[in-house]
Amino acid sequence: GLEVRDEQLRCLDSLYDARLQGRDRALIHMATGLGKTTVIAADVKRYIFENPGTRVLFLCHQNDILQQARTTFEQIIGNDSTFGEFTGESQDYHEVTCLFASFQAMRNWREAFLTDEFQYIVVDEGHHGKAPTYEPTLVYFKPNFMVAMTATPDRHDTKDIREIFGDEVFKLPL
Repeated sequence: GLEVRDEQLRCLDSLYDARLQGRDRALIHMATGLGKTTVIAADVKRYIFENPGTRVLFLCHQNDILQQARTTFEQIIGNDSTFGEFTGESQDYHEVTCLFASFQAMRNWREAFLTDEFQYIVVDEGHHGKAPTYEPTLVYFKPNFMVAMTATPDRHDTKDIREIFGDEVFKLPL
């Protein structure tokens, strides 16, 4: 199995606690290279186990990051779930457990999905959340839980992503 470090376990606990407190949004601030995707995949695995039938949407702005994330999720979640992509090149719509989508594709195609189609949404590079390419998609979907991860939560344009995701539930800057 994959080695999970102490800080990753603390982050997992904070996500679990956020849901126990009734939060439906969470922001994770972790420096690059500390394994944010591993943590989120482990949390998604637990969420799917506790909520059978859950569908997951992983949103990102770069296809290469989507690919890496999908690989991590497949390793951690395993064969009980199915995985697909929704990008300019390939569209898996409604049949997979975990859908890895680019914001560019969702910008044009989000209406092909029900607003409550995904119960758990992951936003990679969450500091872009207020950008016009991101926010309409984030507002469109109504998941039970949405988590955003970023290494740089404070945008230079002073738009506060906490308006979308709430305050940090976990911080581990370098």
